[in-house]
Amino acid sequence: MVDRGENAVEIVLILLIMKLTDSSAVHILRGNHETIDVNSDYGFKEEVKRKYDKEVFQMFNNLFSVLPAAAVFENSVFIVHGGLGLLSAEMNIQTINSHISRNNIRPEINSALYEFLWSDPRDGMTGLAHNKARGGGYVFGQDVTEKFLNRNNLSWMIRSHEVQMEGFQRVHRGKIITLFSAPNYCGQYGNKAAIIRFEAHMKPPFLEPNIIQFT
Repeated sequence: MVDRGENAVEIVLILLIMKLTDSSAVHILRGNHETIDVNSDYGFKEEVKRKYDKEVFQMFNNLFSVLPAAAVFENSVFIVHGGLGLLSAEMNIQTINSHISRNNIRPEINSALYEFLWSDPRDGMTGLAHNKARGGGYVFGQDVTEKFLNRNNLSWMIRSHEVQMEGFQRVHRGKIITLFSAPNYCGQYGNKAAIIRFEAHMKPPFLEPNIIQFT
């Protein structure tokens, strides 16, 4: 939601208004920039101080700290900002809440919450490896994805966290779809953006992802 833009405050406020207007239709998940260590360095802190003050900045981060890290849609789709790691890959959906501490402004680097926020899927590998490019989290292979989805009786994982020039990318035989909904990221990448709509069907898998690109 925040950083690397001039209107992050307004974006968060619009989303909150939408949530308050229809709480059952709007669900907001936490991303890696919804942590105080990151959004202090990538623009959000300075934006809030310019428009309001330090107290409002702290209020925003108190809010971010209680956002859920993941969600399940229609018992079929796991939605998360980053991906899976050493701890989170072994979890059952039913036990995620008991393993993840909410109200945590600074997620610990060796925690499932940190993995959900920072990890990235990779084709052409198996298992898990430290995400050296990011300095935290993991990169994980198709076998990790399939094991997690099968254990939890899920069909897909939808995530973000990485710029995609076409607005989206499918990996791990289509089981993971990365969505990036900010066109021309930072005003210089020239990338498309995308959203996803799941359409209902009468036979398995009952849902089919429909990706819509825009600029």
